[in-house]
Amino acid sequence: VTPEAFIEQTKLTQPESDQELLNCVITEQNFQDCQFSQWRFEQVSFRDCHFSRVHFLYCQFAECDFQNCHFEQCQFPDNSWQKCQLQAIWQACNLDRNEFNECQWQLCHLEQSELCQSHFNQNIFTNLTATHTTLTESSFFQCRLPQSQLENISAEKASWVECNLNESQIKNSNLNNGRFLAQCEMYKAQITYCLLNSASFAGANLSEADLSENELEFANFSEANLNEAKLHRISAERAIWTKSNLNKADLYGSQLISTLWISACLTGTDFSYCNMYGADFYQAMMGDNFFFRTNLDQTILKDWQPS
Repeated sequence: VTPEAFIEQTKLTQPESDQELLNCVITEQNFQDCQFSQWRFEQVSFRDCHFSRVHFLYCQFAECDFQNCHFEQCQFPDNSWQKCQLQAIWQACNLDRNEFNECQWQLCHLEQSELCQSHFNQNIFTNLTATHTTLTESSFFQCRLPQSQLENISAEKASWVECNLNESQIKNSNLNNGRFLAQCEMYKAQITYCLLNSASFAGANLSEADLSENELEFANFSEANLNEAKLHRISAERAIWTKSNLNKADLYGSQLISTLWISACLTGTDFSYCNMYGADFYQAMMGDNFFFRTNLDQTILKDWQPS
C-alpha cells in the first residue's frame, strides 16, 4: 500500500490484513484504536508519531526506523523485528513473544510494559530506562546494555548470555532464577535490593560491582570474577562460590550459611559480622582476611591454601 493508503486505513478499526508498507517516511501522525494483522513493514521511517491503543498482530518489521515516537497501551504480540532503529517511549504496552534481531534501541523508556518470552539477539541498547516492566522468561543473547537503568522489574527466569551490562543499575527487582552466563560483563554494575534466589552468575565478570542487600539463596557464582565487589548484608544461604575470585571483596554483615567456597580466591576478603555457619572453604586460597565477629561454627577449613 502507499503511505497515503496506510494513513487512511488507520482510520478504520480493523484495516485489511496481510498488507505491505515499503520504503517510505511517515511523519507527525497520530494512530489510535486500530489493529494491523500480518502486515509487513520494510524500510519504513516513523518520525514524531503517536500510537495509542494500536494492535500489531503477527507483523514483521524489517530495517524500520522509529524516531521520537510514543506508544501508549499498544499491543505487539508475536511480531518479529529485524535491524530496526527504535527511539521511543513504550507506555503500558504488550510486546510478549516478540523477536528482535540486530535492533538498536536509543534513548528508549519502557514503563508498565510486558515483554514476556521475547528474544533479543545482538541488540544494542543506548541509555535504556525501564520501570514496572515485565521480562519474565525473556532472553538476551550478545546484547549490549551498558549503563541501563532498570527499577521495579519482574524478570524471573530471564537470561542474559554473552551480554554487556557494565555500569548498569538494577534496583528493587525480581530476578529469581535469572541467568547471567557465558562471561556476561557486569563491571561496576549496581544490582541492589533485588530477589536473585537460584540465579546463576557462573563465569560472569562482576568486578567492582555492588550486589548489596540482595536475596541470593542457592545462587551460583562459580568461576565468577567478583574482585573488589561490594556485597553488604546479602542473604545467600547455600550459595555456590566455587572457583570464584573475590579478592578484596566486602561481604560485611551477610548471611552465608552452608555456602561453598571450594578453590575460591579470597585474598583480602572481608567477612566481618557474617554468619558463615557450616561454610566450606576446601582448598580455598586465603590471606589477609577479615573475620571480625563472624560466626564460623561448623565451618570447614580443610586444606585451605595460603595466598
